[in-house]
Amino acid sequence: MKYKQSTVDTLTVDKVPLRIRERNVLSANTATNSTNINNTQVFYSKYTDNIGSNMNEFTVPVHSTRTLVKAGFIALLVAILLLVTCILPAEYNIDPTGIGEKLGLTAIAQASEKSPTLVINRGQQTDVFRSDSVEIVIPAGKGLEYKLYMEKYAHVAYEWQTDGEALYFDFHGEPAGDTTGYFESFAITTSNNMKGSLTAPFKGAHGWYWKNQGQKAITVTLTMQGYYTIKG
Repeated sequence: MKYKQSTVDTLTVDKVPLRIRERNVLSANTATNSTNINNTQVFYSKYTDNIGSNMNEFTVPVHSTRTLVKAGFIALLVAILLLVTCILPAEYNIDPTGIGEKLGLTAIAQASEKSPTLVINRGQQTDVFRSDSVEIVIPAGKGLEYKLYMEKYAHVAYEWQTDGEALYFDFHGEPAGDTTGYFESFAITTSNNMKGSLTAPFKGAHGWYWKNQGQKAITVTLTMQGYYTIKG
């Protein structure tokens, strides 16, 4: 009996330290966690303070007067150099250094000084230059054509007018050898006169179709000069 009692007392005594140690460990962990949280809060506070201070601070470079004068002087020298070597030779054919000619800039100014020449390819003119004046009577309610046979690029200047009344007309051309009925109109309107010129875009018959929609005949006076053959 003494032995058993002693054993129970020993076990009871042994258990007490274990519980005390468990509580001590929990207290230590709680204290550690609190310390970590406090350290995190301090670090975050310092981090946000640094960001705020950095956002409010700007460093604006300030150049000295000497630097600004030097930069302006260099820019002026570059502008003068471009003026003498590029702008004057290209725009005004003035080349004091000779660099503009070597760069081909003087040719630009020389080309702009020359008057443009208009070159029209008249093609091979088999007909001699001629001029004619004819009167064409358009019957009442009828239409009538008057055509010239022209080579490709042949030129003719013309003028016609009626004796008062306006006529519907179609100034057109028909390619030589075409059997499809194709024709190209150059002017279609209603008028009592017209003046102009034509450079034939193709070889063939070129001329006018007038239509008299009135109740009496109308006379058209047509004058022409150029390279053509009258087809009628």
